[in-house]
Amino acid sequence: MQNEVLAKKLLYKLVYELPHQLVLLTTALSSNQITTAQTIAHKLHGTIGFCGFTDIKIIASNLEKNLLARDLTTALNNMEELRIQIQIVENLDLQQIFHSTN
Repeated sequence: MQNEVLAKKLLYKLVYELPHQLVLLTTALSSNQITTAQTIAHKLHGTIGFCGFTDIKIIASNLEKNLLARDLTTALNNMEELRIQIQIVENLDLQQIFHSTN
């Protein structure tokens, strides 16, 4: 039971933080702070992987790789994909998800 409570708290925190992370990424890219954007993408990739959002994990991984390669055109495309996926997650009814797994 304690693990379930912790998992819920982490998931809610993640969903709450995703839009903020997107703003940080956008700000870093628009300021040409590629290293900062890479760091954010890397952390996002790891956190998302822990929570099981596979689509976002793949996009974050691609974003990180494209930033490392300095392929900013593709990285910006990744950012748009990420924005769309984050909107989808934001619209999830987390209460319904947790109740359906009990």
